Amino acid sequence: PGQEVLENGVLIIGAENLPAQMPAQASQLYAHNLLRFVQAFVNDGAVAINFEDEVLAQTCMTHAGEPRGDDIAAMLSGAAK
Repeated sequence: PGQEVLENGVLIIGAENLPAQMPAQASQLYAHNLLRFVQAFVNDGAVAINFEDEVLAQTCMTHAGEPRGDDIAAMLSGAAK
């Protein structure tokens, strides 16, 4: 950690605190996107999933214990084997 090593023509950078070297805006953008996503299915502090919302409909894999779509059902049944 804390060193740079050149090995077989490849520079290996051993950053000690890699997350701190990320731009702060990247973390802010990720947090903002995640917040907006969660806000889309929470209404007045309660979960209120609206499957008419294309983003929510396409990101929800299961609901009430059932797969949402044939492709998800196929993946889940294949994983159970």
